Amino acid sequence: MKITKPLPREEYKKHLKDLNGGCAFCIMSPELTINEYSFWNWVFAAFPYRKYHTLLISKRHVVRFSELKKEELLELAEITEKLENHYRNNKIIGKGSLFGDQLFTCWRTRQNDKDKKSVSHLHLHFYPKFTNEEPINTDSWDIDIDKFKILK
Repeated sequence: MKITKPLPREEYKKHLKDLNGGCAFCIMSPELTINEYSFWNWVFAAFPYRKYHTLLISKRHVVRFSELKKEELLELAEITEKLENHYRNNKIIGKGSLFGDQLFTCWRTRQNDKDKKSVSHLHLHFYPKFTNEEPINTDSWDIDIDKFKILK
């Protein structure tokens, strides 16, 4: 199925199954593209979590941040500032916005996802959210910090 506009989230798993193992981002419809950069594509999320949910997708098929080249990382830093300014200048985020007062940004690394819940191609999510909109996990402090102290 060629996706030319954002669709309800419920259709996401069916779409991934229909790809028959292909990468959704490598064959993405150009109609979803907001802007193209040297190493990245900024696109509307085909199956958004929230209004104005966009993705920044590496043009090169990589899975992990560690696979990115220096030029890709430098451009990523420049683009993320442009994206936040775009959201803010268009009043999608900020004081008085109907959608959120901040821009939420995240990425996940997934390889060989047996349930095929996500695309194994490096991408970052951007969407507006309000401060304290999501509940805070009250026991998030209770972790084994030594698991991270070994990293040098």
